[in-house]
Amino acid sequence: MANVSNQERASVQAAMATIVTQWATPLRRSQALTDPGEALRALTKPFLAIHGARDRELDSATNLGPLVRFLGEAGNADFTVATIPDLDHWMWVCTQPSEPGKPCAEMQFSPKVLDLITNWIQKH
Repeated sequence: MANVSNQERASVQAAMATIVTQWATPLRRSQALTDPGEALRALTKPFLAIHGARDRELDSATNLGPLVRFLGEAGNADFTVATIPDLDHWMWVCTQPSEPGKPCAEMQFSPKVLDLITNWIQKH
């Protein structure tokens, strides 16, 4: 960081402190040390996973493939994995992209998700 201004350095240092603080929580440590595959490979009950296509926290390409693979390895034939367009991490309708870590401006829970959950529960 020798070739940056004091203002740029302060901005980078503040961002680094924020990142460290966010990842130093017990929840984040647990997430980093837990293998979700272990639990999912043992799951034989009906399972519903809903992913928002505008999720800025979890990438569907990275997360849903292993999820399906782990459930398949468990021999679980009764699982549903759905990606819903215009939906963020918190299941809010999101027609405009949001900043990472922030919900979409609309702040409206998706009726598509409510319908999906209702239909899935009725089926099971």
